[in-house]
This record gives sequence, structure tokens and C-alpha cells, in this order.
Amino acid sequence: MNNPNKRNKQLPCFLVIGAQKSGTTSLHDILRQHSKVYLPPEKEVHFFDNEKKYAKGLNYYSSFFIDANDNQLIGEVAPEYFWRHYVAERIFKDLGGKTKLIVILRNPANRAYSHYKMNITKGLTKDSVSNIVNKELKRIRNKSNSHVGGGCISRGFYARQIKAYLKYFPLTQMHFILFEDEFLKNREKTINDIFGFLNLENENIHINIKSYITAKPKSKSFDDILNTPNLINQIAKKLIPSKKYRVMLKAKLKGINTDKSSFPDEEFESLKSMLIKDAYYDDIKELEKIINRDLSSWYKDIQMYNNQI
Repeated sequence: MNNPNKRNKQLPCFLVIGAQKSGTTSLHDILRQHSKVYLPPEKEVHFFDNEKKYAKGLNYYSSFFIDANDNQLIGEVAPEYFWRHYVAERIFKDLGGKTKLIVILRNPANRAYSHYKMNITKGLTKDSVSNIVNKELKRIRNKSNSHVGGGCISRGFYARQIKAYLKYFPLTQMHFILFEDEFLKNREKTINDIFGFLNLENENIHINIKSYITAKPKSKSFDDILNTPNLINQIAKKLIPSKKYRVMLKAKLKGINTDKSSFPDEEFESLKSMLIKDAYYDDIKELEKIINRDLSSWYKDIQMYNNQI
């Protein structure tokens, strides 16, 4: 076993571990502009959560960070790591107990709906949001394979997931961000706080971007070009040396290529209160105690409803 306090300088010293559908792609594109940060161009390496990749060992993992300079902090943005219960132990064993962990937490009901829209966009389901919600809630209540299929609902039980990491990492090694109240509404302070957590100086980078839009691209081929390493991206890197301006251009092009057709938001709004009340409320209250944060904006509508009946 590796010494949990010993670090390989060619491996990450920080990870953005989630939650999925909470702005992690935008955060990836913001952080990689910093001159003292190295993140691989491919956002999710999927080393610790993929059995075949993990079996290849740390030399394989370190190959994703081979281009990092000696004066850069190496990181990875990997929201799947938050969801998979066995990953925390692997990170502790292979990267060390001093690894810093960043977690963005989104209202779990909103996160579930964004997850559903992503699955629709990717063609993973054609079912209605109400059917998806009711089927998974039934599995959760029956404790029957509630994690099967990616878990639109199950991924929102944040307290459970954080406790898996607290077995190996103290809270002082974790930095929590509230998606709606901080990342969306007060992004400059949020990013500066992340730099402080990583002991980095602030830099003039482009932060007002939305890198992943849950909608179908007008052209899938063009979207693939924007999102995967290829010759065109290599040429663009030479023509536009500034990471800041490459990120701005990519965000602009993705926006132009987005099909802004609507999803059935009204149907979900009728389910949202039920989800918070029947599925998430106890977990949210436990989460408040764990991270010592006020999360009442997630459940205040439920309290108002209860006061009226």
C-alpha cells in the first residue's frame, strides 16, 4: 500500500469530485485557465471509478498529467468520484490523505431534473420525467437496486456520499460550494475562495462561462470537435495561445451550436416539492450538520407548505 501522506508530484493534489450536473464542466474550464493549475484537456479521466483503468496502475494515471509544469498544481475534475462509494478509499491510498477535495452541491431536486434532461439529450431514455422519478423512488423505498442506471434521484443524497469521504479525509481537506447561491450568483468570490483553498494567487481569467448546456447540439459532429482532442483543437491552441480566450471562444461556439428547444419544465415543477419532501429532506438536514451550512433555500417551500396544512 502507498503511504497516504506521500505524494507523487506527477499526480493530482486536488480533485473536484462533484456533484454531477452542478457546474463541474464550467469549473474545469475556469480553473484550467490559471497559469499555476494543470488540468488535462479531457475533463474526466475516470481512473478511480473505472475498474479496467484502475487496474493499469498509477503510471497509467500519471500519463494524463505528463504535460504539467513543475510549478503547477495538478488536478482532475471528476464528478463520478463523488457517486461511487469505493472511490474515496482509492484516492486516499493512491494520492494521499492531504489531497484537497472540492464539492459543488446543487439543490438535489434540480440536479435530478438536469440529469434527466441530459439522459434525454443523449438518447439514454425516452420516458417522461414523472415516470422516471416514480420508478426510482419505488426502488429506493424498496431498497432494490436503487443505484442501477445512474441514479437520477440517488445521486442527490449528498450526506451519504460525503460520509464515505469522511472515513478517510477531514472536513478541513474539503471545500464546499453551493451551486445556486454561490457559483451562479456570486461567482467571482466563489472562484477566489477556491484559489484561496488551493493556496493560489488570483489571476485575471474568464469566469462567466457556461460550458455544458443540457440541450441537443444543432450539429453533433461540430460538438464532438469542440469537446474532444483533435487536430483542429491543436491548431487553435497554436493560433490562440491564451487559455482565457480559447475558453471564451469555445463557450461562444457551443452556445451558437445549441438547440434551445424546451423541456417539459411544468411537469417537473409539480414533482419538485414531492421530491424534496419525500426523498431528500432528511438527507439535506443531515448535510447541514455535516458541512455547517444553511441549506434552507432547498427546502423552504416545503416548510411553507407544511405551515399551511
